[in-house]
Amino acid sequence: FFVSQPKRNFLDAIDHKLVKLLLKDGRASFKTLAAEVGLTAPACAERVRRLREEGVIKGYRADVDWNRLGFPIDALIRIGAAAEHGKGLIKAFRDTPNVIEVLRVTGSDSYVVHILARSSEELETVIDKIGSFGTVNTSLVLSAPLPAAERLADVLGWVD
Repeated sequence: FFVSQPKRNFLDAIDHKLVKLLLKDGRASFKTLAAEVGLTAPACAERVRRLREEGVIKGYRADVDWNRLGFPIDALIRIGAAAEHGKGLIKAFRDTPNVIEVLRVTGSDSYVVHILARSSEELETVIDKIGSFGTVNTSLVLSAPLPAAERLADVLGWVD
């Protein structure tokens, strides 16, 4: 009979600091992280491994300049659609390579969709494709003066 170990239901100050450091630089070495939090590199590696296993750290991503990759148009499309269009919309989102993220939301909109496009014509094609499911409102992203990775630790109330 196998009994699994109960997962911790809290994170300590070292865990908080590790997450904060990894939000700023997901490629930081265990040696660098360890020096920042006062652990040895192997102990730090074990902490990060445990944070991954517990689902606190879900992955690591590159922060990409989409414009330099040929996608000068970064847009958010809000769509208000009837519930019966949900499955069709999700399929349309999945079938549209320009869609990089979809959030299901409450309120007058049903979804907020993050789009990248090479041209206004390409954006228009995406709008036409998903617009057939409901009312769309499109906003072009001009800049991100407060990126999420810089704000998350403050939002969570974590201090150094």
